[in-house]
Amino acid sequence: MRCWSFDGWSYFTWRYCKVMKFEILDLNFCDFKSGFNLNGLNPLQKRRLSIPSKCIYTLIKNSVKFNMPCVFASNYGEFHRCLNLLSGLSLTNSVSPTSFSLSVLNSALATFFIKHEIHSPLFAISSENLVEDAVICAYSKLLEFNEICVICYEEVPFSDEFYSSSFIIKSGNSISLEISQEKIISNLVNLENFRENFGKDFSWSGREIGYRWKFL
Repeated sequence: MRCWSFDGWSYFTWRYCKVMKFEILDLNFCDFKSGFNLNGLNPLQKRRLSIPSKCIYTLIKNSVKFNMPCVFASNYGEFHRCLNLLSGLSLTNSVSPTSFSLSVLNSALATFFIKHEIHSPLFAISSENLVEDAVICAYSKLLEFNEICVICYEEVPFSDEFYSSSFIIKSGNSISLEISQEKIISNLVNLENFRENFGKDFSWSGREIGYRWKFL
C-alpha cells in the first residue's frame, strides 16, 4: 500500500509501506546484565553451553507450550567464535571441528530442539534489523501455523555485551508494525531499543527501511 508522508517542507509525498497487525505473548529478555538461569543443569553441562545456548535455555526452558515452530534471528551469531575461527584458519590453516559446527547460525537453538526432542519447524535468519525481520518472517507463516515462537540474539562486536529475547506471535490486532522506506534515527542497539520501548509507540530504522511500532 502507499501512505502519505510529510517531508518537512510544506508538502506531502507518497511512500510505500506495509502494515502488519498481530499479538505478542510471553515476552522474555536475557542480556549480559541480567545473567542466566541455568537451574537443572550440572556444572559440566553449564560449561559446555555457549552464550546463545545459555540465553535460549534461560528464555524458554520453563515454557510448557514451547513445542511450536520457531524463528531464530541474529545479527552475527557468535561474533567472537567466528572471528577466532577466521584467525585460526589464516594462521594455522585449520579449525576446530566442534567450534566450526557451533558457529552455524542456528546451532544453539537446533541443539536445544534435539535435546528436548522438539520436531517443529525451525527457521533461521541473519539480519541487522533482527527483531523486525524475525517478526516479518513469523508473520508470513501465520496462515500455516497458529502460533510461532521468535527468538532473537544480538552481540555487540568487540565487547562482552549481548542481548536476547523470546516471544510468541499469533494473529490479532493489539500491535501493528509498519515497514516503509522512511529513514528513522536511533542510536540504540536493535534489541535494546525493542526492550526499552516495548508497550509504547516507537520507531527504528535500518540502512534502507524504517519500522514503526504501534500498540493499539
